[in-house]
Amino acid sequence: LIQDLTGQNMNLDAFTELSKTQMLSMPGGVVIESKRDKKNGHDFHMLVSQIDVQGQKLKFKQYYWVMGTKAFV
Repeated sequence: LIQDLTGQNMNLDAFTELSKTQMLSMPGGVVIESKRDKKNGHDFHMLVSQIDVQGQKLKFKQYYWVMGTKAFV
């Protein structure tokens, strides 16, 4: 997934915080793990979270990169 961040003035920190807030606002939303790392000279963030959907627990593992005006998930 590629998101255009043009005009939003978002870096990796801001994008990660927004993503965490969105996950926590969902029913049963919890952040299980949140970790910053670097590979091939690029910073990225790994987020593991869980939500409840109709009695089922759904777990997500996402990696985020922000490069210029684009966020890669």
